[in-house]
Amino acid sequence: MLKAFNHFIFLITCILITSCSSEDSEPELEFVDFEMTISEVEFTSANIKMTGRYSSENSLILYREKNSNDSYQSIPLEGFYASLTGLKKATTYEVKAEVSNNSTSLDSETYYFTTKAVEIDYE
Repeated sequence: MLKAFNHFIFLITCILITSCSSEDSEPELEFVDFEMTISEVEFTSANIKMTGRYSSENSLILYREKNSNDSYQSIPLEGFYASLTGLKKATTYEVKAEVSNNSTSLDSETYYFTTKAVEIDYE
């Protein structure tokens, strides 16, 4: 009888330890009504504005030349604005937002823009 009681106590202890573990589930990553606007595109720079919401501990803007196999360059996303600099003129870029936590990441839709090639003086 005492042996059965010890097994019962051991089983209850194991259940309590596993059920009381401190595994905090990470919040779900999502983009809600998210849209990116690319403006003030110049020879070597462009500004990005985002609207909507995103949930994340970490957020980045990822960009690279369109149809490139190069890895994405990244800049931290602070608020809903970002500026890309050091771009090549007359080049099409793809850009997207990425949100992530400790275990996974989620990318927004990809957007495209082309930097200016020549300056046109209309006067």
